[in-house]
Order: sequence, then structure tokens, then C-alpha cells
Amino acid sequence: MKWEYIEKNWAYFRGKVEGIWGLSDKEFDFINGDWERLIKVLEKKGYSRVQAEKEVNDFSMTVIGKGVTWTEARGA
Repeated sequence: MKWEYIEKNWAYFRGKVEGIWGLSDKEFDFINGDWERLIKVLEKKGYSRVQAEKEVNDFSMTVIGKGVTWTEARGA
């Protein structure tokens, strides 16, 4: 599975994502399942880019499973 799974089901993950990173409703809606927007919001919250990507990667592995990294999920 690719990142599109999370992107298409973004609303389903609201509680989990907001709880993990303390996102506001406005931030959640702004991200709207976009990987890069999520990273940027986390950077604004004080995460380094590397740490943000690691956190998001860890989350994706719980959702997507099978060790698919965010880079692979984004098709990069």
C-alpha cells in the first residue's frame, strides 16, 4: 500500500493523528492527508525535519504495515 491509503482515509485518522502530535482542528484540516504538509506542521511545532519524518514514518508503519517507508509511500 502507498501513502494514498492514508490520504484517502485522512478523516478516519483524526483522533489518532491529533492525539499523537497535538494537532488542532485547523492544522488537521490544512494537512488534509498531504505528507509534506504534515511534515511542515510538525517542523513549525519544533520538530527537526529528520525527527518529523521519523515520527511520521513510525506512524505510517503502524497504519500501512509491511515496513513501507514514507519515501516509498510517496512514490519518491
